[in-house]
Amino acid sequence: MRELQRAFALQAPIVGVNARDLSTFKIDRRTQLDLRLSRTFRTGGNRRVQATVDVYNIFNTNAEQALTTSSGSAFLRPVAITPPRVARIGLKLQW
Repeated sequence: MRELQRAFALQAPIVGVNARDLSTFKIDRRTQLDLRLSRTFRTGGNRRVQATVDVYNIFNTNAEQALTTSSGSAFLRPVAITPPRVARIGLKLQW
C-alpha cells in the first residue's frame, strides 16, 4: 500500500500555460442554411401520411468550427469543419 502511495506522490501534475491570448485567434463567422419541406395528406378517417424533405447546408460551406490552439506543427489547424450538403427524405404514418 505504501509503495502505491509513493508512486502517486512522485507524479507531478501537468499544467498548461497559454503563451498568447487565445481571443486573438477568432474563427470566421459561419453562415449555414437548412431547409425543411413538409406536406400532410389525409387518407381517410383519422389516417394521415406526412412527407418531409430536409436539406442541410444548402450552400455547401466548409467553414471551420474549431481550431487547434496548442503550439506545435498543428497550431491553428482545423479540428472540425462543417459537414457537406446532406438531404433526408422521410415519411410519417399516423392512424
